[in-house]
Amino acid sequence: MQNLVGELKYLPPKYSAKKIDGKRAYLLAREDKDFELKSITSTIYDIKLINYNYPFITFDITVSEGSYIRSIAQVFLERLNLQGTLSYLERLNEGDFYFDNEKALNPLDFIDLPKANYSGSKEWFILGKKLNKEYFDNPDGKYLVIFDDFLSIIEIKADEVKYILNKILL
Repeated sequence: MQNLVGELKYLPPKYSAKKIDGKRAYLLAREDKDFELKSITSTIYDIKLINYNYPFITFDITVSEGSYIRSIAQVFLERLNLQGTLSYLERLNEGDFYFDNEKALNPLDFIDLPKANYSGSKEWFILGKKLNKEYFDNPDGKYLVIFDDFLSIIEIKADEVKYILNKILL
């Protein structure tokens, strides 16, 4: 890991906010357009191994502004001739702002959608099962489905129910 400390040149992810001919890369990627990003250089100031519990590695890294941690993790894996993905990322600070004893915001204070009239089982949402219109007493539209420990956002359209976001913890 210590070999990463210093200047590191790598490709940012295709699903990034980098602009290609005035358009965001993530928009081009979603449209399945073929494009290439230019390499960027980040500074890795410090990296520490926190825990290794096969197959998971937990580390703490201090980087320059504009760094892509997921891409840096890929560089690390490539150097070890391994494949994998970053499964969890927690930002501890950004510039002079440190996340310490922060209070989570209640998403219900910020989502302006009507509540769905749902008569089905909570288990269907927990398991991510296909939802049936017969359990909703709502016309076409986007709705909140609120349970005691999570909420979901669904869309009812032409007798079909689709998840927009599922299982946002409360």
